[in-house]
Amino acid sequence: MSQDYRKEKPICEYCNEHPSTQVHHAIKKFYAKSLFRFDKAVFVSVCGKCHFEFHANPLETMRWFQNARNQDYLYLLRRLEEYDS
Repeated sequence: MSQDYRKEKPICEYCNEHPSTQVHHAIKKFYAKSLFRFDKAVFVSVCGKCHFEFHANPLETMRWFQNARNQDYLYLLRRLEEYDS
């Protein structure tokens, strides 16, 4: 499923310059595998350099995700709140 998403988004969503070669999970894989396993909202198609940046700077990249994909961000927050309650 995540590789299908990468094919739909062949250019890195973060830098918009390089081909996407990897898929980052905007939510930790623990949640992604159970709650969001088939949900495209959790995927971010990225190049290797940007994927490293996502893991090295999680707050900065979460702010990016909130700004760039606000609908997905809000949707994921709602789902996590439902899951945790």
